[in-house]
Amino acid sequence: MPGPRTVARSWRACSGPKPRKTNARSNLRHALWRIRKTIESDHHAAPYLLTDELAVSFNAGADFWLDTAILTHNGESLQDQLSALAVYRGELLPGFYDDWATLERERLESVFQHKMQRLLDRLVEERRWPDVLEWSERWVALGHAPEPGYRALMLAHAELGNRARVAQVYQRCREALFNDLGVEPSATTRRLYERLRQDESEPTTAPGAPDVAVRAEDEPPVPGEPPFLGLHYFDEADADRFFGRERLTARLLGRLRTEPFLAVIGASGSGKSSVVRAGLVPALRHARREAQVHVLTPTAHPLEALAATLLPGGPRGGAERVALLDELSRDPHGLRRFLGQRGRPVERVLLVVDQFEEVFTLSDDAFEREAFVDNLLAATAAPETPLCVVMALRADFYAHCAQHARLREMVAQHQEYVGAMSGTELRRAVEGPAEHGGWTLEPGLVNVLLRDVGEEPGVLPLLSHALLETWQRRRGRRLTLAGYAAAGGVQGAIAQTAESVFAQRLRGAQQPIVRRIFVELTELGEGTQDTRRRRAVPELARGAAEEPAIRAVLHVLAEARLVTLDEQTAEVAHEALIREWPRLREWLNQDREGLRQRRQLGAAAREWARLGHDAGLLYRGVRLEQALGWAREHPPGAHHRRAGVPRCVARAH
Repeated sequence: MPGPRTVARSWRACSGPKPRKTNARSNLRHALWRIRKTIESDHHAAPYLLTDELAVSFNAGADFWLDTAILTHNGESLQDQLSALAVYRGELLPGFYDDWATLERERLESVFQHKMQRLLDRLVEERRWPDVLEWSERWVALGHAPEPGYRALMLAHAELGNRARVAQVYQRCREALFNDLGVEPSATTRRLYERLRQDESEPTTAPGAPDVAVRAEDEPPVPGEPPFLGLHYFDEADADRFFGRERLTARLLGRLRTEPFLAVIGASGSGKSSVVRAGLVPALRHARREAQVHVLTPTAHPLEALAATLLPGGPRGGAERVALLDELSRDPHGLRRFLGQRGRPVERVLLVVDQFEEVFTLSDDAFEREAFVDNLLAATAAPETPLCVVMALRADFYAHCAQHARLREMVAQHQEYVGAMSGTELRRAVEGPAEHGGWTLEPGLVNVLLRDVGEEPGVLPLLSHALLETWQRRRGRRLTLAGYAAAGGVQGAIAQTAESVFAQRLRGAQQPIVRRIFVELTELGEGTQDTRRRRAVPELARGAAEEPAIRAVLHVLAEARLVTLDEQTAEVAHEALIREWPRLREWLNQDREGLRQRRQLGAAAREWARLGHDAGLLYRGVRLEQALGWAREHPPGAHHRRAGVPRCVARAH
């Protein structure tokens, strides 16, 4: 690949009237200008790169080191080998497919594989079984199903007397080879496995090695609270272990000093709820101790949720809430008047509306949606208002705000987008909670995690769940590469957990209940991704007799952190589970149109009943024929009778 000065000379040589060359010169000039500006503003890069008007070049006289040079160094001592292999973090420039990058990537990977094989051969020869386990797991985590690494793992476990682990490693090897390459283990690997499985002789180890090895491999996990929350968001009570979003939190806090309304927008899984609940709310309480802070999710009845949040209980809470709900329903200025009547004025009232998309996905009442939004905006627009509203909204529901002209305008003018975390922020998000809880991370684990995360903005719940599952497989107080690999990694941990719970902890008649629960707890997207759908627990049962069985299954799912329960409702722990669990995706796709039809019928039936069986709401024409066709294909069961669907269809007919 030509160097920067070669490119610069080529540019100087470009001349002539052809527009294509003129455009090329202009584009190159702009690109070099942007590079130079970036380098000159980067204190760390400045000593290593030289710039002038037309060229960027490497400063060969700078004090520098290259990880590629360390990797390819040919030192023979054990420390040289360990140092060289420790710098390898996976493939070079992933996703970059220029010829030179592909060749260099393959060269460095080949060097790494060769050096790792030599290191393991040496460690096996010296019978250093704990080190064999550690470096074999590192090779498995960084390589592409390396059979020699799996063979070294099997041998080490056998020598340490862990025969059951030999079979587990062999199964991991088979699955990895099939998934990555579509092949079975080689004859060498199969022969080693058969020999180790059939060998009944006592393993021999170096003097003193067994005790140390057993402590390293089979040290029981130390009891304690997990430092990671899995699929659950960080809440205010978790603020002491919420790391990585300090700069974003400070930016949000700064904006709230002058803005009465702020929309926090980001992709599903970008950490919106966590940064608002565990970052912004505690920061505001600390900065303004007299401020009142209220946090709610809209649910299917946003006005009721607002009233219950503002008046959370007390001896007169019920009557006051009814009065407030009536006021909010009658007048878009009801919230403003309520805040002005609360006695001693406060400096600030912060109202956080998390998962604002529920206004669009769960609420069937267009009037209630409009009244909810009108009250929020009217209260923030009032002169000298004490209220500040923060709404957290999924990015794929941004266009839904256009349904309300004033909301669209406010979101356009007052928004903060939550993007992907930087590598430094992700490292803090992993290391901070572990350090806070007194847990340690095996060297290389964080680097593997960051490599697997990549730059996807919605990957945080996947990372957190993988970390929680790795913690569940800890050795003593240490989270290991082996535990991370066994958990399924960032991309596979959620599906592995869900599938394991479904297949092993829930059997027989419980499995159809699991399917129905997850389908009912999923809101089908209309031009958007599928989302969570909060439901009352009794609504999930086909009659009162089935409710104990439903609650028993929900208890198992909640223990596995796949669903979240409170006294009355259940919901999927995070949309990431809906995206990543293939079995659930299959369930949803098998009868997507049928599910939509039934839910539309249910909403229509409830509205028909609420308005006193108004004949004007009955289905007619094409809509009636579609509903009747669906009803004929889906005979009414107890669940449908409870929803009022068949009765509505029958009366419509």
